Amino acid sequence: WVASFRGNSVKGQQQGHITVEFNDGTAIHFTPLPEVWIGGILMGERKMEYLGKTTFTYPAHGLSAELHFNPDSGIIKWMRGKSTPSDFLKGDIVKESGGEKQKVSTVTGSWVGCLWFDETCYWDARQLGQAQREAPQPVSAERVLPSDCRFREDLIYLLQGDLEKSSEWKSILEDRQRHDAKLRKEAAKHRH
Repeated sequence: WVASFRGNSVKGQQQGHITVEFNDGTAIHFTPLPEVWIGGILMGERKMEYLGKTTFTYPAHGLSAELHFNPDSGIIKWMRGKSTPSDFLKGDIVKESGGEKQKVSTVTGSWVGCLWFDETCYWDARQLGQAQREAPQPVSAERVLPSDCRFREDLIYLLQGDLEKSSEWKSILEDRQRHDAKLRKEAAKHRH
């Protein structure tokens, strides 16, 4: 994983390849997964979006697809003055044969709604069973891990209105993070 924390949000991306193998010995490869952006970490409404693209390949059948998540984000959104919903994705499935690539299908839709392959909806989250559709509920304070952000001293003091103590603890946490990053960098040098 690669992640960055900025203000009230976190952006991360799983690195490497993912392979799904089937009983017949064939496999689909995903490279890389799209970035995940989560806003509202410290305050405000929590929001999660996928950004960027992912590529799927199915070598046994000569198929591949490149899907773009939230394709109208950033500068494109600004230039057009409008955009598709942030859960929108689009891409093409292509078949390669003899060095030639031919489009098989266009994929559009929402990863939280309906995925359309050309004119047909093959997957619709709205049609899932109730148990699959219910939003996850926050874990009660008694059951959370000690590392949960609810226990960050800087946030506790901030919520209590003590900006001086909050600032002190924020500096302590930042120092710890820099120290941990230095240790990870040193460890990486010795792994190779």
